[in-house]
Parts: sequence; structure tokens; C-alpha cells
Amino acid sequence: MLWNYVRCATGACALVPLLAACAGIGESLPSRPAPEVRVGVAPASSGELLYVSEYGGKVVDVFSYPQDVFLGNVAGLVGTPQGECVDKKGNVWIVETGGHPTIQRFAHGGSGPAAQLSDEGENPYGCSVDPTTGNLAVSSEYSSTSFQGSVAIYKNATGTPAIFIDKKIELVLWCGYDDKGNLFVDGLPPDDAARFGPRAKKASEFALAELPKGRKTFTDIALSGIKFPGNIQWDGTSLTIGNPAYRTGSAIERVQVTGATAKITGTTVLKGSYEVFGSWIQGDTVIGPDEGSGTSAVYLWKYPGGGKPTATLSKGSSMFFNGPFGAAVSP
Repeated sequence: MLWNYVRCATGACALVPLLAACAGIGESLPSRPAPEVRVGVAPASSGELLYVSEYGGKVVDVFSYPQDVFLGNVAGLVGTPQGECVDKKGNVWIVETGGHPTIQRFAHGGSGPAAQLSDEGENPYGCSVDPTTGNLAVSSEYSSTSFQGSVAIYKNATGTPAIFIDKKIELVLWCGYDDKGNLFVDGLPPDDAARFGPRAKKASEFALAELPKGRKTFTDIALSGIKFPGNIQWDGTSLTIGNPAYRTGSAIERVQVTGATAKITGTTVLKGSYEVFGSWIQGDTVIGPDEGSGTSAVYLWKYPGGGKPTATLSKGSSMFFNGPFGAAVSP
């Protein structure tokens, strides 16, 4: 996975020992007791539920929200879970890589998948649901035959997708709709030598584009200030883009797009983080799966204020997160 290259790609490898020493920040934060884990048992359907995908553990954890009580894991995964998104009905879509890449839909509180879409031949990474149509967009890092990434759009979140490619984004990582149905994607530009170390470039390893509603071609967007792609989400008033290589940690940028240019209008600094890729904004809270250099955790921060974490999630004294990556809250 590409996130292993982020710190070296942005010239921050020397920071690893220092950050590893600080990785225990979550130990002093409030957490709630967790019951014995139950795999495949549907949690209570009343109230909001938080879903956290663990790439390393190959599980999806379910917590009550905002109580943050661990309820168990969903059953029926067919691959390794990565990005997540939610539709208007509260269904959670989980992107899964592996031998047969899929996107599975889990009903709110459901113990197993209610539907499944195929993304055969691709390496899916993230997803987003168009609030105006219900279409499901899935960003794919690359195909089985080339490094060229793409976006698959499933009309009404069913059937066979339409595939869209932007040649100026070789590896497509994240995607997100705004409130008007415009789709934004980010990823890495072509010939990005920084992915492989020795010939690393000095420039930012980031590319952004928009697929306007009703269009079939991307508009490439110039944006400075983000070194590596993070999750894209509409926070209710602004387009947001994760910045997992922000200084010595991670941040979320609020972005204003005008045609082929964009500018950062606000920054939420996630203090104490290492690399937060698949963050999720829920009202006044940021949920951040954090793949640290020496430990993994899921923290909560105030939004848009940021600062130090307000809490850390717990699965119990003997259970730990293994590569937490994506998150979503089902209302």
C-alpha cells in the first residue's frame, strides 16, 4: 500500500524515531469499557454507529456513537477493507481489495453484507455516494494491467459501473462528492518517482481533479499546500481534503474550488497524529484512524478546531487496532 511511502516521499523519514516516542498519546485519553467481542452479531440498530476498517487486521469494527462502546465486527468480508462511505439510508459501503475486489453494502446495524458490487480488475481504495442521485463512486488505485488508476461510478449503486480516467492522476486514491453532485478525486501524478525513494522529487506528491455533475471528463485543479492525498469529504459547508503528511502529523484542509484552481481556506491540525488517511468528519468531531510508526490507534478531535485528541477508541484491554484505515458513521 502506498501509505508506507508517505514520510520518505515527503522528506520526513528522520521524524520517525521522534514520533514513535510520542505514539502513546492516546493512553491518557478517556476511553470506555468494551464488552467481549462478538463477530457477526448485529449491534443494536438504534442510535448512530461508527464503522472502522482495519487493513492490517482485515476486520471492520463497529462502535456505538458517540458513546464509543465497541460492539463487535461485521461478518462476511471477502477481502481486505479500506475506504468507507455512507448513503442517505444509513447504509455503509466498504471497499475491499484482494483476489476479487468488491464493494459491500452493510445496512445500519446489520451483521453481514446486504449487497455486493464487483470491481474486478481494479484495486479499489475509497468511495463516496452522490447525495443528489444515489450514485456510488469508487476510486481505484490502479488496474490489474497498469498503474493507471480510475473512478468507477455505479448508477444508483447497482449494476456495472461507468469508468472514468484522468491521465494526469496516475494513481487515484480518494474520491468525494460535494452537495451539488460534483465529484472530486485526488491521487499521485504520473512519473511520481517519490513513491520509490532514490529519485524522490522535492515537489508535493499530490494531484486533484473534479468530474463536474453531468460531465464525462475531468477538470484538473491546481492546489498547493497538500503533500500527499487524503480522504475527500463534504463537511456540510466546505469541501475537505485530508493532509496526512502535514508537518509532523496530519491535518484536514478546507478547500474552495474555482474552476481549475483551488485554495485552502482553513486547516484543522490533528495534534498527536502520525498518518491519518481515511478520516471521517461527523458534525463537530473528526474521527481519525491513525497508522502510527510504532502503534495504531483511532482518535477523536474537535472539528474544525483540531488540537489535541479529545478521546481514543478502545476495543478492550487485550485487543488492539491493526492498521486502522477508513471510518464512517451510519446515522
